[in-house]
Amino acid sequence: MNLLAKIRIFGALCLSLILFNSCEESGVFGINSEDVAPVNFLTESNTIPSTVVALDSVISRNIGRMMVGELNNPRFGIVTASSYMAVSLNTVSLPDLSQDAVLDSAFFSFSISYLFDTTEDNRDLSMRLYQIGEEFKDTLYINSSSLINSGTIIGEGAVNIERLDSTYQIPLDATWANTVINGIKNDEESYTNQLAFSTVFPGLIISSFNNTSNVFGLQPGTNADLILYYTDLDSDGQPFNGEVILDGGSLPYFNNVTSDRSASEFSEVVDLETEYNPNKRIVQSGVGLVTRLDLSGIGTFAENNPSSIVNLAEIEIGPIDDNIDGSSPPVALFLYITDERNSIIRDRETFRSIQEDGASFLDRAFPAVLLFDEATRTYKASITSYVQAYASGNYERDQVFMYPVDMTTTLSTFTLDPSTIKLNIFYSEIR
Repeated sequence: MNLLAKIRIFGALCLSLILFNSCEESGVFGINSEDVAPVNFLTESNTIPSTVVALDSVISRNIGRMMVGELNNPRFGIVTASSYMAVSLNTVSLPDLSQDAVLDSAFFSFSISYLFDTTEDNRDLSMRLYQIGEEFKDTLYINSSSLINSGTIIGEGAVNIERLDSTYQIPLDATWANTVINGIKNDEESYTNQLAFSTVFPGLIISSFNNTSNVFGLQPGTNADLILYYTDLDSDGQPFNGEVILDGGSLPYFNNVTSDRSASEFSEVVDLETEYNPNKRIVQSGVGLVTRLDLSGIGTFAENNPSSIVNLAEIEIGPIDDNIDGSSPPVALFLYITDERNSIIRDRETFRSIQEDGASFLDRAFPAVLLFDEATRTYKASITSYVQAYASGNYERDQVFMYPVDMTTTLSTFTLDPSTIKLNIFYSEIR
């Protein structure tokens, strides 16, 4: 080893000793040493004040399914669902019928994509079809919307829904079906274009009867068909079979969902956009019942802990009560921001909400999502960025709704004790 190498090694050894002795003396990296203030890691868990609010409306037009049926439960009362469907003449595929064409049979054909109660012994659907008695306008429809019922029944029947991937049929009224067949073969003006057809047949009201104790979701559009089977003669005088298919096409449809809570645990919830304080809290999709949370306690936490650093803030909801009948609760919740009017605040095509951690609290594209954990029966999510912004005075909105992600497409429901809605704050402070 040459002299230069020995000098380098000796120098490195001396430098290491100097650094080692320096750390021991200053305690910069030590804990509980004289010149380092230790950090306390603390947790605060508080029940979030809450109330129940019935929203003024839930959009029900073209939501992906047509809801039909009735529920009767002592927790939330009686919920009735029916659907309004405009009918397309399908002029492009309409057959040319000769005067020899005769009706053989007619059915309403449909498939099911949703069951409120999924148990095997509650799948009987008794369904009745009425003709709508007024113009079906192409406009916005909400859960309380309805159209005049002409009282004319054009179909009625009962089926048992064994599988969601099957097609079911109920018979259509022969008199009505013959009217359509005759109109087509006689080239009546009402059967030559969609506008004219809509004046004589605006559409269907699909409702349940005979104590149906479940709610079913029918697939809309081209999956809901009025099929008229006929026999006609060809140019050689030979009989052949054919069909006329009317369906929902791309025309509007909507659900009417009514709720009678007069004999339920939430009987006091009567007026819309009004806060109530029943014994339980509830979230009910389709109907528009939500639980309102008051997060202003974050301000009190900030005042009491002015030097604290919020490391994690977690909202925890539940455990929720046992499932209602054979149903499931919503898979997730949003935290939609509200105000003194108890309405959700629209922001362009969506609504204002608490955003996920890391996103700007003024953003709208990344809402925090409280996922349901079946094992613990709780909803939970971190809202750390929101709490940090609020505690530092950079954001002032502190009233939110527990809003189900499936509000428009299901009747998913859960109830819970208000004491199980908590905000857990994990924070640190220098002693």
